[in-house]
Amino acid sequence: MNYMSVGDLARSYQLRNHNTQLKSTLADLTHEVMTGIKSDTGAAVRGDFRALASINGSLARLEIYGQTGTKAGLVLSTMQSSLDHIRSTASDVAKALMSSGSGTTSAGLPTSLSQATSALTSVLSSLNVSASGHHVFSGIAVDTVSVGSAEDLMSSLAAATAGLTQADDIAEAVTQWFDAAPGGGGYLDTMFGGSQTGVSGIALSEETSITIPVTAADPAIRDVIKGLALAALAADAGSTLPDSQRQSLANLSAGALLASDSGLIETQAQLGGLESLVETAETRNGAEKTTLSTARLDLIGADSYETSTALKAAQSQLEILYTLTARLSDLSLANYL
Repeated sequence: MNYMSVGDLARSYQLRNHNTQLKSTLADLTHEVMTGIKSDTGAAVRGDFRALASINGSLARLEIYGQTGTKAGLVLSTMQSSLDHIRSTASDVAKALMSSGSGTTSAGLPTSLSQATSALTSVLSSLNVSASGHHVFSGIAVDTVSVGSAEDLMSSLAAATAGLTQADDIAEAVTQWFDAAPGGGGYLDTMFGGSQTGVSGIALSEETSITIPVTAADPAIRDVIKGLALAALAADAGSTLPDSQRQSLANLSAGALLASDSGLIETQAQLGGLESLVETAETRNGAEKTTLSTARLDLIGADSYETSTALKAAQSQLEILYTLTARLSDLSLANYL
């Protein structure tokens, strides 16, 4: 009876061992080709990881700053879009109200008042907008809607103006309600659902952090809502106020809306300044990230040409090994006999 010799067993073991080594080398080289980073970082830095650790730490911090900056930019952009909508809506309503009272009759008044009522709902909705899951006009109370509904507002104003029949008196009562300090039962207590404290400490870089102070409690925003609310009250008082007083309320509403525009412009300019800080920080962080990434590659980067050449060589060796193994496998006991 013939048996496989010790030499055959040794050869078989050598082939399997060589196959394992080649596969490991192939995997390492493939990783280097795909990532551009050497597989053996310890050998690349000659056992001194201090510089690499410092670079990795800085890149990690820049990544966090980048995420923070992106979120802050989205919040600011969302706020700007909402304020753009509020400004254009207020302007359109003011023009419609002024036009309705420019002729000898007020035939167009019901239509313009209806437009103002719809605009009030739209403006309040735009103040409840969210970005990244946070209500952007709620200050630090990001999980709370910024303002209540138009129905809630009109119900509160109806109570505040109950029994009043003169447009000037109604407008004064509405102004007092909107301007009331916390605890006074006005807008800040019954309509505003957020916090007057803005989101602060938003770190954009090692040197730069910002605060977003604008909320739906800001006087500029309240002035717009007040202007629209005056027209909405005129619309609701169709059967209780004479047309002359309704027209006066419409005129007061138009004047309030036109006057509110300068405040909104200032608010948007403030947000624009913050957007500029975000963009500057992102540009600076991007440049620093590029510099650090280059330094990291200098430490542990794999040469693409050398790695590709070595990979092809390893693949060729593995193919030869498979061919050799297959031929040796044909020397089975049956073939030998």
